[in-house]
Amino acid sequence: MKAAEIFKSKKYMAIGATSVLIISVLVFLIASVYYSDDRVPGSLKETPLAEIQLVDHQGELLDLEVRFMENPSSRHSNVLRGAGINTVQNTILYYSYDRNRTWRHSMNGIRAPLDMAFFDEEGTLITVISTETGKGEYAPGEFRARIPYKYILMTRKGFFEENSIFEDEEQIKLLPDTLKVS
Repeated sequence: MKAAEIFKSKKYMAIGATSVLIISVLVFLIASVYYSDDRVPGSLKETPLAEIQLVDHQGELLDLEVRFMENPSSRHSNVLRGAGINTVQNTILYYSYDRNRTWRHSMNGIRAPLDMAFFDEEGTLITVISTETGKGEYAPGEFRARIPYKYILMTRKGFFEENSIFEDEEQIKLLPDTLKVS
């Protein structure tokens, strides 16, 4: 076999191996994107499930399944960071503080827009803030109510509007005493 033929055959082998590598990488990336939509970060899995009630604008009770952000470490962590889009869309986080707060909440790293409803110590709705993916009005990716709050419900963007939960409705109340942790 001549040297040119050997070189030529190795060249074709290299091209074939490169093609297989490229196809493998593409398959991996496509599979990763598909499965990542349902990704649940470990920090969210460790957050207890609970039920709580909310009184809507018609005085009807809404039973909500929530993830209870019960301790300071869970409240300060961004449990939705890295979560898949479907996970974010199907999760309601319930924050409960021992006293009124005005802290900022980081939305950086969250892959879907959110609604955040802030309630006072009596459960009265103060405001609803809608976020875009990781962008806020105070600093990039940070949100807070302008007046002190004690409770927050955080969920997918549009949830409160779909359930007619608007801040100008006086009847809307979160009922913290109905919290049942699983």
